[in-house]
Amino acid sequence: MQSRGWVSVVGGIVAVMAATTTTLVGHPVTDTVTGCRAAVADVRDAPLWTLGVQETRDALADLVALEAQLTELKGRLIVHGREVAIEAESGARTPGHWLAHATRQTRPVALAAQHLARSLESHPEVAAAMARGQVLADQARAICEALDALDERADWLDPDQRARAVAQLIGYAGEFDAKQIRVLGRRILEVVDPAAADVHEARLLAEEERRAEQQSSLHLYDRGDSTHEVRARVSDLHAALLRTMLHGLASPRHVNAEHGAGGYDRRADKPTAHRLGLAFCELLERYPTDRLPTNDGVTATIVVTIRLATLEGGDQAAALSTGERISPGQARRLACEAHLIPAVLGGESEVLDLGRARRLHTRAMRLARLVEQPTCEHPTCDVPATACHAHHREAWARGGTTAKHTLEWLCPHHHRQTHTTDTVRRT
Repeated sequence: MQSRGWVSVVGGIVAVMAATTTTLVGHPVTDTVTGCRAAVADVRDAPLWTLGVQETRDALADLVALEAQLTELKGRLIVHGREVAIEAESGARTPGHWLAHATRQTRPVALAAQHLARSLESHPEVAAAMARGQVLADQARAICEALDALDERADWLDPDQRARAVAQLIGYAGEFDAKQIRVLGRRILEVVDPAAADVHEARLLAEEERRAEQQSSLHLYDRGDSTHEVRARVSDLHAALLRTMLHGLASPRHVNAEHGAGGYDRRADKPTAHRLGLAFCELLERYPTDRLPTNDGVTATIVVTIRLATLEGGDQAAALSTGERISPGQARRLACEAHLIPAVLGGESEVLDLGRARRLHTRAMRLARLVEQPTCEHPTCDVPATACHAHHREAWARGGTTAKHTLEWLCPHHHRQTHTTDTVRRT
């Protein structure tokens, strides 16, 4: 075989044009790989300005198909490598581990290639379609997963029914991406055995839900800069619930109420990661403590210890029962919506006497005030009172009373501003 040094890509087929003195006389696979590499290298400096729009589109589409063909060939070589033990001399555990080390790939990438190779070995029809450039690598993974699930949960299918399922899934690759094929793959039984499809899907979803519950996890990592990194793995259902709540709290109207007019970047199609992070924090602050489980009559509660002088406007930080410290402004802001329990401490901070929480405005007071004042009471704000915090006009710690006429609606933004500047501009 000879190589001219350039590649003609037509319909996903690479033709290595022979025109140089290089002669390849090895195995057809190694000759093809060597010739392809040489041909592609030779067009590295070829000018592209002569390519028209349609030619560029065709070349890109054919290159994607070519990638699929080469990936299938790589998979066959990995399977063959297992048979001839290419990893033996290096001491690697599998051909995938050898491939990662020898080609300087990350281990997950190389092992994923090995996993795909094994899947294609089990499903030769999919491998053949991939070798023709009709199925991409991620589509092949989705199709093989669907067929594995079908073989495991619908073992009553006859060969003709299974062949129809394979053909249908491969046909999907011409219309849908891998994510869509995964969804369609869950319902492939409707094509070959409609009567059993609902039972099959229900069983499949139940198993996925059980697996999701077993794999659910959450980790909190202290970054050492007054922030924590939260990593969680939850089911699709709970991810949808969380996403819905966060998007509601990160909506333009709510963000402008929280951070002032102009706080939301309307150029972004979706809430930014920063906005969603703030929404998550607000969700934690807003969650009603009476919905939390109790232990010996006490709900899961964080105690904020704050000096009376700080509550009245002082500058001393407050301490949390978990060991962290927060700024006085943050403590005063939280105090407006929290139960305050007066405590008398001895010289060693020993609790000598503990009073009762009796400071918050009642539901009746809030409803009555809502009728009188339906919005935030800052003169520049019209955020609905239902989205506001109940603030004491005269600080309760300074002798202010808890009554309807002492309740002042402040949106989160102006409430934070009030406790930061210690000033209120009333209507």
